[in-house]
Amino acid sequence: MSEREKFVSDMQKEISKAKACSQHVLVVLIQEELNQRYSFINDVMEEKISIIRKTSNTKEVCYTENNKKYLEIMIPEADKFAQGFIEKKIESIITTETDETNAKKYDILYSTAIFPDNGEDTDSLCDYLTSALKKNTMAEV
Repeated sequence: MSEREKFVSDMQKEISKAKACSQHVLVVLIQEELNQRYSFINDVMEEKISIIRKTSNTKEVCYTENNKKYLEIMIPEADKFAQGFIEKKIESIITTETDETNAKKYDILYSTAIFPDNGEDTDSLCDYLTSALKKNTMAEV
């Protein structure tokens, strides 16, 4: 089983728990092209920047596919307030300009989705995230 498959399996379990307890599950999906000068995903993975406060039940997976790098983060029991906070944090980080060129440092697409608001199950939540990336309905920097 790949790391991504394990992540999706864990997400299915968390959604089942959330259904039983009337809770939320927040998922963040970040995409960037491979071989960029500055990698947002690498900086998050290496804890050079922080977009969430990790807890024992936070799960993440990093993988490459079709010449793109992805980072998915799942945060059980996170609500719409946490979703908005994370989106604002990502926006503030990716719009920070570099000193030398006055250009934006990171070039990423991102999407956030929350269960139950954006899907009834794991597949519909994942579909919501990936379709948002494909449509570029979130900020592209």
